[in-house]
Amino acid sequence: MIKAKLTYSIANLQKAFSIHTSKVFPIRGRILLYLGLLLIWTGLILLLINYTQQVKPTYIFYIIAGIVFIIVHVVTTKNLGRQAYKQLNERAKIEYQLSFSKDGFDIDVQNSKQHYDWSAVIRAVITADIILIYVSKQTFYFVEQQHLIEGTFTDLQELIRKHVQSVL
Repeated sequence: MIKAKLTYSIANLQKAFSIHTSKVFPIRGRILLYLGLLLIWTGLILLLINYTQQVKPTYIFYIIAGIVFIIVHVVTTKNLGRQAYKQLNERAKIEYQLSFSKDGFDIDVQNSKQHYDWSAVIRAVITADIILIYVSKQTFYFVEQQHLIEGTFTDLQELIRKHVQSVL
């Protein structure tokens, strides 16, 4: 049996959500960046095509709007952990204990235990120091290497690769 204890922090939530958006939803996580680059590119192309004529405010608007979209993307991706921590409210201060076995995993929170069979896990994302375990499209639990109190991170990685169908 592999056990982990964790308490949410802004830093570990930031890391988990950054991996979530980059690995699971790579395009959706960067849509504002792509839109901003497209707007800047459109504004510059229009300026270059019509450089002999009077500059129209619309061209400048495209460039400024593109810059604003890129800034919004950077700010929101840098604050994912802080936003998630605020949404968790009081639950962020609670200590969670996760137990992993060949039958599935248990989450123990304030004397309330919830069991998930491996068949209920939709996917898992494994990196060098964190594992995200998805029980729905958007809901995931994560375990960092430093949270393990029993067992090794390599054993946990092998257990998840063995029992979860989709591992990224």
